[in-house]
Amino acid sequence: MAKWYIKAAEQGDARAQNNLGYYYYFGLGVEKNNTEAVKWWRMAAELEHPDAQFTIGYYCEFDFGDNENYTKAFKRYRNADIQGDVYSQYMLGNCYFYGLGVEKDHTEALKWWRKAAKQGISLAQYMLGVCYENGWKVRKNYTKAVNWYRKAAEQRHGRAQFNLGVCYFNGYGVEKNYAEAVKWFRKVAENGGYYAMVILSDAVDNGLPISKEESRTWAKKAEEQIMSDLNRYMGF
Repeated sequence: MAKWYIKAAEQGDARAQNNLGYYYYFGLGVEKNNTEAVKWWRMAAELEHPDAQFTIGYYCEFDFGDNENYTKAFKRYRNADIQGDVYSQYMLGNCYFYGLGVEKDHTEALKWWRKAAKQGISLAQYMLGVCYENGWKVRKNYTKAVNWYRKAAEQRHGRAQFNLGVCYFNGYGVEKNYAEAVKWFRKVAENGGYYAMVILSDAVDNGLPISKEESRTWAKKAEEQIMSDLNRYMGF
């Protein structure tokens, strides 16, 4: 498959250039080569391929990480948004929120996150939940926070699932419901979420409806994970 993409890419096909970038980035049918990947993504981006414009912007932002490349990333995301790339709207929100390649503007960040969230981007939905929970540039509103957390959680966003569990545990924006809290904490823990494991390990003492046996199991898993993380940090 790679050879056909190469032929088409060399003839100026933007879609083939974009796909060829992924082939080089992941080493699919060709030797892995990030420089070649960026070359083909950049060529596709110059032909206004929205996915390539987003990808090259993301690569500049996270693989290089200096002010000049943040500015390049911001411009790429703007171009990709013009072409209708929804995920770039989320990334524009990040750029405005953290001041990456553009002057920091939390109001603009919210605008872009909201656009992306309404189109189903879970990362943006989660960030809106955080904003409403904490009152960042919006009036604090736990009900709206829960609404956005739920949308993201249903798409398996781990932090949104955890925060939704906290909301059910404390009765923030919803009626207090320990069974629902456990459901969401369990989802996070099953995917390796350490803090959810800790909460479930103390569940019986906190009045949560799980068995002592399950609680002990999560306590053991939490201990194993923290030791594994510590050993990895120490280089063992």
